[in-house]
Amino acid sequence: MLVLLPPPWVVATLNLLKIGVYMKTLQVLLFAAFCALPAVVKAQPEIPGQDNAEFNRSMDLWLEGDDLLALRSFSELAQSGNSAAQVFLARIAVHGHLHKHVTMDLPRAERVALLRQQGGLSGKSWLSAAQADVPLAAAFLQANRPGDKPAAIRALFAYGEVSEGLRNLPGVIITGQAKEALEILTEVKSLPPEAGVIAQMALGEMNAAQSVYGSARMPLDWRLPRDGGAVRARDRMSWYPVSPRALSERRDLLQAALIHAKSVPAWQPLLKICSQSCASTLDRCMALGGSLLVLAPFHPFASPSQAILQQERYWDSPRITMDVARRLPNLQEFGPWVREFDACFTDTFTDLQNSYGRY
Repeated sequence: MLVLLPPPWVVATLNLLKIGVYMKTLQVLLFAAFCALPAVVKAQPEIPGQDNAEFNRSMDLWLEGDDLLALRSFSELAQSGNSAAQVFLARIAVHGHLHKHVTMDLPRAERVALLRQQGGLSGKSWLSAAQADVPLAAAFLQANRPGDKPAAIRALFAYGEVSEGLRNLPGVIITGQAKEALEILTEVKSLPPEAGVIAQMALGEMNAAQSVYGSARMPLDWRLPRDGGAVRARDRMSWYPVSPRALSERRDLLQAALIHAKSVPAWQPLLKICSQSCASTLDRCMALGGSLLVLAPFHPFASPSQAILQQERYWDSPRITMDVARRLPNLQEFGPWVREFDACFTDTFTDLQNSYGRY
């Protein structure tokens, strides 16, 4: 196994940080190191059951949008001990937009049996069964426990679960482990550009440049470019979309959304629909669609498990259009405002939600 080590000056910078030297110059050097650091070259571990023919048939059904048949097949595989099916089914279960359009009308017992392992009134996550043999399953579970987060996030990244790893890093930073969050980032191969927002957040916490975070959300000003630095507005917007209210009340944020929303890498499935259906109002379609993701998690259209289902395959499948529509909130709840902002967006996604269901 070949391991590429960081340059000596990067190591020296990290050592200085360890003894509490947080000067602005070092902040700039460390951020540059994060952006250019060679990665540790590792083979992504495989999950038992991924190559099973029946598992692959079930995945094909799921990607075609045949949910009930696919979920029943995944459930049978999970019960027979297929670890990949257990992990994937558990990941579907925690994302309501991936299953509630078919499960919410099922009897409780049938719904539990479809998505979860038997045990207790509501069953147990299949991750509990898989964790003994699959470190990824244990990492998904441990990422929800504050004390175990850093180790769990490292395991998530090792398996290629980039979206879930990044989602959990703010929780590490706001609990006083900003330096460890930065160290985790510098260990990872092929991070998306929006990871720079987390690097900047960690550096800001380390040198007390930002006094209060309160939660994983940052102050409103973080949504706009400040000084032309390495972190771009589109990358901030990936983490902190401009809210629907801000679109109507803040002209600066409206302009930022109109300019940058279509460039957010994680919103490309939304862009594809807007480009095909609303090309003449593309900027407004993307600004409005992005704003409606304000309560969705970071990387709202990520594969349920990037280790099992590659992002590219998921985004190229017929299913992604369905899941984009289901990820967005019910447009009818917003009244006439959304249609006044962009009638094409509203008509297009109302039709999709009526066709495919909504969460």
